Amino acid sequence: MLMPGLRVLGVALAFLTLVGAQPDKSVRLIEASDDSWVVTNLADEKDSERIRETVLGTQDFTRAWYAWNVVGSEQVFAVGLVRFDLSSVKDQSIASSHLQLYASRTSLKPQPRLVDVYLVEGTWSESAVTYNSRPPWGVNPIATTAVYGPNTWYSWDVTSAVAATAKRDGYVSFAYSLRDVDAQSEEQILFAARELGANGPRLIVTYDTPPGLPVDVILGGVAGALLLVIVAFLLGRYLARHSRHAPPASPPAPDPVTGRADAVEARRPLAPSIQGLFRLTSAPTTSGERATTTANASCVAVETLLKRCSAAKRGTAATRNGTVRAASLSRGANPRAATITNGNA
Repeated sequence: MLMPGLRVLGVALAFLTLVGAQPDKSVRLIEASDDSWVVTNLADEKDSERIRETVLGTQDFTRAWYAWNVVGSEQVFAVGLVRFDLSSVKDQSIASSHLQLYASRTSLKPQPRLVDVYLVEGTWSESAVTYNSRPPWGVNPIATTAVYGPNTWYSWDVTSAVAATAKRDGYVSFAYSLRDVDAQSEEQILFAARELGANGPRLIVTYDTPPGLPVDVILGGVAGALLLVIVAFLLGRYLARHSRHAPPASPPAPDPVTGRADAVEARRPLAPSIQGLFRLTSAPTTSGERATTTANASCVAVETLLKRCSAAKRGTAATRNGTVRAASLSRGANPRAATITNGNA
């Protein structure tokens, strides 16, 4: 009985192993650690308004903006910045990553407008970054998304950039701006800054979790399998113990009259056995009475058996005589029958 229990334990452990071996995906939402925006007037080389030295990281929005030849010859251009701490996914196998920004206000002429995202190299902080101290970013965008209007989340796929910088730097930074600039036009998109809380910039990172089940699930499964083994073992010992004490069933003896076993079974309730005759007698009180009762019971039993044997013999003899007469008649052995046949009365 122990082997079935061990098989149950093996099946349970195999199931836990197969389930635990299946890879799973985990998703982590990372809020921005810094965000800001920087602005310059490309037509004002001397920066007479000092906008290139303005720190804008304390505002509750970031800005992708341009104003081209709207007022005189000015060429104002603004770029948004955002930074994320990747320490929580630094050692993970990143499957996908998306930058999400919430557009709180838009002023666009032809809709939609394309917004490009660039990977930023180097460090910066929202409390100090300006256009003049801005970190460098790439020439080519790593992701592009069309913006249609306000009060909507927009997403950029930045998986390759996050996977490359997570292990190397432990953080990632992006710059974003409008792609197209029309002459004598002004357009802008205001994205909610991290100061607004729930609508601030965020990074959605999906990564592969290591194969395996939580420790508590594995321990619970092993404990349950061991319990099944113990129950099966104890049940097997109980059944084996009771099967040893049970007397083997013996076939019924043939009936002394007919020689058929089923006849004994049919008449058994009507004729008490020898042991039953002993039980029907009253309990003796002395040794002499006990011996007398035993002898009487034995005599009754023997007498009953002799009567059955005599009846059987008489029945057998009668049957044999009847058979002989029938045979004689069939052969014409009766003299009277022969006389009638010859015509003599």
